[in-house]
Amino acid sequence: MGFIISLWMMKYNFAQKTITNQNLIWYVYAQNLKINERFSVQTDIQERHFIAPFKQSQFLVRSTFKTAIKHNFDFGVGFCFFLANTDPTVDYDLQTPEVRPYIEFNNKQPFKRVTVSHRARMESRFYHNVNGKELAKGFSFGNMRFRYQFGLDILLNKPKEEKHVLRLKILEEVMINFGKKIKYNTFDQNRVTVSLHYAPIKTVAFEVGYVNWFQQRASGDKYFNRNILRFGIVNNIHLKKKEKAVSQKI
Repeated sequence: MGFIISLWMMKYNFAQKTITNQNLIWYVYAQNLKINERFSVQTDIQERHFIAPFKQSQFLVRSTFKTAIKHNFDFGVGFCFFLANTDPTVDYDLQTPEVRPYIEFNNKQPFKRVTVSHRARMESRFYHNVNGKELAKGFSFGNMRFRYQFGLDILLNKPKEEKHVLRLKILEEVMINFGKKIKYNTFDQNRVTVSLHYAPIKTVAFEVGYVNWFQQRASGDKYFNRNILRFGIVNNIHLKKKEKAVSQKI
């Protein structure tokens, strides 16, 4: 997928591209709250910062309410709040808020040791107004963005009682912008993620991985190439099982 996207972009003045390389670290806490067999809520909190200079890049809180619609398919409605700074070299500190309501469809195809996943997400992006180096009042609509993510979840061991599970996760996501304000960067970005996922028990897992984030900027001829080290903690909570356990004790 990434190779195809790269070939597509090469048609557009490849020799004139300006690529800015950035190195970052992301810290992630994700909670998967399963209400029952049909409904669930997924929430993640992330802190992202540049390595050199050491400066915040983004902070985000995102939550998705999901409902199962068919075997291995689900539909989600979500909301995300961002604080963002894409340029660590400026001598002032301006974190620009952004809000994103979105909808998504998910599909998982389990096999023996591999699960193939697909996610299609449509989001609206609203940016806080900025006046020079300061925030102004209110938010303005920016653009719509379509995101498609393909994933492989590979089980690397044969755990007993769902303990000490080790998985390799590979994700690729392509994002496409559209709207009246989009002139040169219809292609927004491509992300490739490779990570190890270790769950000592069923309810808690730890992740460490690498993300390559290649993004076209609004000018069309400038790009970000970001190398990211990602650390994560995943907390899985099943309310229905907790309710059963309490009722049995009573």
